[in-house]
Amino acid sequence: MSSQFDVCIRGDGVVGRALALLLAQSRLRVALVSRSVSPDAQEPEHTDVRAYALNAASRQMLLALRAWPDAAGATPVRQMQVYGDDGGRVEFDAPPLPRSAVESQADALA
Repeated sequence: MSSQFDVCIRGDGVVGRALALLLAQSRLRVALVSRSVSPDAQEPEHTDVRAYALNAASRQMLLALRAWPDAAGATPVRQMQVYGDDGGRVEFDAPPLPRSAVESQADALA
């Protein structure tokens, strides 16, 4: 394996992985660097709890890259509350969908 790269991307989250795949499609040599922990490390397993709100174009791009997660990893947002430092607040609450719409969404996520 060559140790010469055109681009080095630090972070192997959804954005880093998508960028790496897109650059590789352009025939660039890409190094994707992630945080690695040795097997004997005493640190607890890290779980990424970040949520991403993606539009239809972003979803299509990730599908084309074969980077869209399975149904367990991509769920619709039904409710959200965001509180700002200076007392700002945003609330979102989606009404329940009819059963046929829920089935259509599940098919779209699969």
